[in-house]
Amino acid sequence: MTFRRKKTKAAASKPAPPNRARPLEAVPMRAEQVEERTAPGGELQLRRVLPPRNPLQRVMTRLTGRPPTSHIALDANGAFFWRLIDGQRNLFAIRAAMAKELQLDRRTAEQGVILFVKQLMRRHFLQLRMHPQRGGQVKS
Repeated sequence: MTFRRKKTKAAASKPAPPNRARPLEAVPMRAEQVEERTAPGGELQLRRVLPPRNPLQRVMTRLTGRPPTSHIALDANGAFFWRLIDGQRNLFAIRAAMAKELQLDRRTAEQGVILFVKQLMRRHFLQLRMHPQRGGQVKS
């Protein structure tokens, strides 16, 4: 006897929710307790202590006395991006500031913003806050 999953309708047939249809409307938020240090070469180094996510990490933290950490080194462009994150600007505004400051075309700046967001989120330095309404306006 073989078991098969029921076929479901394709997720692509559903339109994206209004607050996720334009991902650059999201507002990046810095994670708590991020330590910043500028290296002699001019790169910005970020470090964050991560909470243990499983029993093995908790045991290892107790045995070694060192909790798990996440590190990343940002070049000048990445450091500029990091300094633009204030909890109010959305990714559209950050893209525009990067394009203006670094003299990039819109598409290149957008690709850079997406790359920085992915890398910082993967290492738990950044979170995105999606807006409940379109237009990128923050509701307080």
